[in-house]
Amino acid sequence: MRGDTISEKDSIRAIMAPLLTDEKTILKRLVERSLDLFRIDDSTGDLVLVIPRTKITDKEYLGLLLVARFLAFKAGLAKQDSMTLSDLVDKSGINDSTASTRLSDLKADRVAETVARGEYRVSSPNAERFLQDVRVGLDKMDPGDAAKEILAPSENFPKIGKVSGVRDAILKVLSTPWGRQPRTWREIYDALKSNQHYYGEGNVSGSLTQLVKELKKVRRVKMDNKTGYVLDE
Repeated sequence: MRGDTISEKDSIRAIMAPLLTDEKTILKRLVERSLDLFRIDDSTGDLVLVIPRTKITDKEYLGLLLVARFLAFKAGLAKQDSMTLSDLVDKSGINDSTASTRLSDLKADRVAETVARGEYRVSSPNAERFLQDVRVGLDKMDPGDAAKEILAPSENFPKIGKVSGVRDAILKVLSTPWGRQPRTWREIYDALKSNQHYYGEGNVSGSLTQLVKELKKVRRVKMDNKTGYVLDE
């Protein structure tokens, strides 16, 4: 009788197996869904997009930053799985007001949750659904958008010579006539790339934060709904 009961439980468990999951399985699926969207810088734990920033909304970008932070924490690359509003603004280049509104939208979608006042983390049970939604949104884009982007005239970025690292590269770009006008982190990133200096997006935004807060060599300037950067002379 006891053997029959165990056998029946095993049979039921086998039937339910596709529904059962655990933390490692969830992490594996998150990584698989993330590969088409971003990577994580192994030295900093920062998000590195592998899709054009212009193809995702501010809300999606903030959500991806939170997912990347969660995964970086699991990999031992970050000290915590949450990010403050200030962190998210620094990494994304989105201004405080817009970021706060979009984070409220992510909370309403149950993608983000509040850890403390002004501090957020991704809701891990809903992270997989969020990544799938971002992927579906990209797939639904007008195929002509890519062609339009390729045909669009590129900006006349300044030319710089050899650099000793990302911070040096940023300072050299901002010291050119082009850089005397406030530039967003995305413009700076694109200017570096045009000079064949390929740094991760998180590396560039993180270095800008260091140049502003710690080294005091760059200052932030408000530009409508964006944040610009200029040399602090």
